[in-house]
Amino acid sequence: MNSSQGAKSAAFEESLIDMKLDKITVKQLSDFLYYAESSADVVRIKKITVIKMKESPEYLSAQLQIASVQALYSRPGGL
Repeated sequence: MNSSQGAKSAAFEESLIDMKLDKITVKQLSDFLYYAESSADVVRIKKITVIKMKESPEYLSAQLQIASVQALYSRPGGL
């Protein structure tokens, strides 16, 4: 996993995480994507590359870039 800073505006900042998952099943990948994007935090999958593993075709290798957005300040009464 590697992290970096993404886009930034006056109100929000994006953080990026590059992640590689090896030897996972389609079900495991599906569950991971569901839980990542359905969290209460502002998280989304920005990029994903999925390939079938040559050594074990029943497994996948996935490279993802995950973005989270954070408010730099909050206004009275919400955003």
